[in-house]
Amino acid sequence: MELVCRKCGSTAAHKSGMINGVQRYKCKQCGYQYTKTTPQGKPAKDKLLALLFCFSGLSMNVSAKIIGVTAQSVMRWVHQSEKDYKAEMSHKEKIQELDASEIQQYFQKKGREYGCKKFLTLEIKTAAGKTLNILIPKR
Repeated sequence: MELVCRKCGSTAAHKSGMINGVQRYKCKQCGYQYTKTTPQGKPAKDKLLALLFCFSGLSMNVSAKIIGVTAQSVMRWVHQSEKDYKAEMSHKEKIQELDASEIQQYFQKKGREYGCKKFLTLEIKTAAGKTLNILIPKR
């Protein structure tokens, strides 16, 4: 792994002493001094796996235990993915929120309890002119 200067993006650097037991580097082009930092957080594949678990019906607690993080982290990832998805798709497709009663009418199964109170419905128009409605549980 090559060191990249955070200021100018150059890969030309040399060692420039120690600070608090951590090696320090100095960029040969711009003179900026920095330390090598490791990326924080979980990789994107773990986040996608957690989302897949949640959307396939596993609870956030179980998903978190499988991946090795807290349930709060999984909940944050789910909320962030929902925001990102809405922002990305809102100009392309029509997204709306439905109550549990509307879902019951949609499925015409009265008396059945659903696990969560709201669903997102995604209306997509295909190239053939058909309209697809996809229901996504909102947690």
